[in-house]
Amino acid sequence: GVALLLPGTRAALLSSPYRDARTLVVVSRDGESHTPLPSISLGEFRHWQQAAQGVFTDLAFYQIVRKELHTGHGAGVELSVVRASDNLGALLETSGFPALRSETGSRLVLSDAVWRRYFHADPHIAGRVVFLMGEKATIVGVARSDAWRLPGQAQAWLLESESRMDVLASGSPGFVVARMEPSLA
Repeated sequence: GVALLLPGTRAALLSSPYRDARTLVVVSRDGESHTPLPSISLGEFRHWQQAAQGVFTDLAFYQIVRKELHTGHGAGVELSVVRASDNLGALLETSGFPALRSETGSRLVLSDAVWRRYFHADPHIAGRVVFLMGEKATIVGVARSDAWRLPGQAQAWLLESESRMDVLASGSPGFVVARMEPSLA
């Protein structure tokens, strides 16, 4: 079966920077785990996008990957990257992430620490194109240090369009975060 709330995750979400955190849930196959593991496949996520209408107002898929970022300043750096469906920022509804406009292509949000260390806190970083995973990504901003309370370590967030996410195998494991209908929360 699928558990909607993970012990410990609920408390972290409720004390988080996310708006209306009581309607925010992490979907997991193992509701007993205090250390959530990526257990939902991309294929299951796609099914739930259709089947869970009336229960969830929105769902986002993400996975944590280790990828090399080429900053344009010499050698690349390996980062822990949240590779996510492009609606993740909007679903979380947090002031911790930059305002994300709907744009084509891969959008990259940097953690404050990565921005300071590898980009020398460049105040004009938004719009810069870098290479991540060998592909172009446009930096759209910097996240506050307290912006991420979901399972998995994050140094950057790669928000990708549905067509880019469909490149992943349907069995690719990840996490699903969802907004419940307020009347069900």
